[in-house]
Amino acid sequence: MDEETGKGTGSQGAEWDRMRWFLEAVALVAGMAAVVSNIPPGASWQAQGCLVFGAALLFLGIMTSIMEAILHFNQRRKPGTESLPRFEGVYISDQPGLPPQDLLGMEFEYARITASEAMNDRHTVVNFYLLLTGVVVSAVAALLSAERPPGPGADALPYVGMALLWALCIVGWLYLLQIIRLRQAWRGSAATMNQIKAFYFANVARFTSREFKKAFCWQMETLPPAAKLWTIHFFSAALIALLNSLVYVGGGLLHTVGLQVSSEAWPWLVPSLAFLGLVLFVFSLHMYVRFLRQEA
Repeated sequence: MDEETGKGTGSQGAEWDRMRWFLEAVALVAGMAAVVSNIPPGASWQAQGCLVFGAALLFLGIMTSIMEAILHFNQRRKPGTESLPRFEGVYISDQPGLPPQDLLGMEFEYARITASEAMNDRHTVVNFYLLLTGVVVSAVAALLSAERPPGPGADALPYVGMALLWALCIVGWLYLLQIIRLRQAWRGSAATMNQIKAFYFANVARFTSREFKKAFCWQMETLPPAAKLWTIHFFSAALIALLNSLVYVGGGLLHTVGLQVSSEAWPWLVPSLAFLGLVLFVFSLHMYVRFLRQEA
């Protein structure tokens, strides 16, 4: 088991991938079957409950399948394939040509700025998502608490709220992908800075390479992996995943209200939706780790 990513390696990892793909296919087929077989919804609370659960399961299966497709078609590099750069020769001060230290300094400064911008953009992304979530949830609450006008359109208000919440869930996935990409960008900038350090280690004057290394805490071999857990990026992703899961469950509950499902179905329907929300939360964090196993 990989300590940094929590994922099995070798055949164990491939077996877990196949199991996950199988469960996603089951969710798609079972959800579609439950929806198709119960439309239009019957009068029995069992049929109505199955329709709500099937719709939630189908939505979950579609979203997880899309994420799997993005992961599959995204270019990946196996972790641990990087090797420390080896350089030969040193800079000769009296040799004609452009001095290299200026360009190295500008490259290092560029990498430092982009790493800082990635951290700042992470704050912006999280804040925008929190703001958007607050606006949508407030709009749904106002929609449901407003006095319903007479007519058939009044019964559609819960469905409108469900559509808004599940649309927010889709947007939440996009924000999660942005957090992943910002983590990759930060890791790429940090790797660039440490590669420049490695060049100086190999060519530094007045010190041995070993002595010069002691001045730096982070080097290529000590740079944290992109998929390292318990970082600020990880907690930002966990926050988005948690709110996304709650929004997803809330949409399922509004579907239940819209169908006016009998109270007899609530004791099993609510825990079932909560379980699907937990699955969505765990899957989101798993995808965060899987995407970041590749290097930016």
